[in-house]
Amino acid sequence: MQIQKILPIFYIGLFTVFDPITFDFLVTALPLMAKDLQTTPAGLAGLIGYYLLGVGFAQLWSGEFVDRYGQRISVRIGAVSFLLFGALVASTQDIGIWNVSRFAMGMAVGLCITAALSLVRENYAEDGGKILSIIYGAGNFVGVIAPLLAGLLIAYYGWHSVLWAVASWGILLVYVAFVLFPRSRDPNPQPFSWEYWINSYKYILSVRVYVIWALLSAFAYGAFLAFINGSSYVLTEGYNLSNTQYSYAYSSIIGVFVIGSFFGERFEPGNRLLQIMKYCTLALCIAAAGIIANGLILQNFYILIAMIVVMSFTTAILIPHGMALALLPFGENKGKASAGIIIMHVIVGAAVGWGVTIFHHPYGMMIGIGMFIQALAIYWLLGRVKQMPVA
Repeated sequence: MQIQKILPIFYIGLFTVFDPITFDFLVTALPLMAKDLQTTPAGLAGLIGYYLLGVGFAQLWSGEFVDRYGQRISVRIGAVSFLLFGALVASTQDIGIWNVSRFAMGMAVGLCITAALSLVRENYAEDGGKILSIIYGAGNFVGVIAPLLAGLLIAYYGWHSVLWAVASWGILLVYVAFVLFPRSRDPNPQPFSWEYWINSYKYILSVRVYVIWALLSAFAYGAFLAFINGSSYVLTEGYNLSNTQYSYAYSSIIGVFVIGSFFGERFEPGNRLLQIMKYCTLALCIAAAGIIANGLILQNFYILIAMIVVMSFTTAILIPHGMALALLPFGENKGKASAGIIIMHVIVGAAVGWGVTIFHHPYGMMIGIGMFIQALAIYWLLGRVKQMPVA
């Protein structure tokens, strides 16, 4: 692929793949943060839970905003907000301020993701699944490096330095948003109408294939969130990994996600892709059942990691293709359709995340239960697919 085509995809991707920054940096530090602040894992769950709620709340207005005013101004507002509230999180140790600020960061991220996804749909249409697979694969290289870097930062400068590292990502976002972000079609804003806004969402949700594929990507995302939310406590407390060992293990899992993303880039929308997704869902069910059985009976570290590796690879294929297939039917209302996908991601991800954290199990059984529920839901959805969507 020529550099002239790669760079726009790269710039869009920066505003699509936030999980390596907002999650992967943070999870390495959570056990130490809980210990120093004398709180429980549930006490710090808001750092992820309120962030996800912010992403979801943004979707109530970000789709309309992007459709009316365009992608470029949307990512500029989102980038500046991410930087400012990220700095506020890093400059305090008050959990209440953290929760409010992470909620605001989530809204900024929600606006950026909606804008980026709508631009992928606008510029790449049926190649959207391949483009998102490339974006997720390349973007998650950050997820491979993030835990290792976080481990080094914690060792030399303490866990607070990790919060500053997350905030500093906003500097890059601001530069790209104002200088390098690709141009799109000029928006043609009309006077706002509640009736039009409601009818647009009614139409979007009436498209059966959109609901199926958007929910499928959300459930796959929820399966991955089960690992993200529970892994730091399970691997450091249940399996006694040191902070450095945990960062290596976490990076390896994200590395598998990267490999899965690039593998998924090979497939066009069609029956072959549908068959691959069914195989992935079956593998995800088996992996989740393995984690549950291991947590109850064997409590073997290597079995847990092997099952999580399967989860990482399969969700890397399911998530981006589900999102792209959901967006295919829409030429208009791309922003609102993108927002609808993110709302589903947030609802599912927040529910799984809170469940895994609150009902914490030291050997990962709750991770397996969270994954298994999502896998069964995906399997049911694939059974409802009669034909693949077209642009």
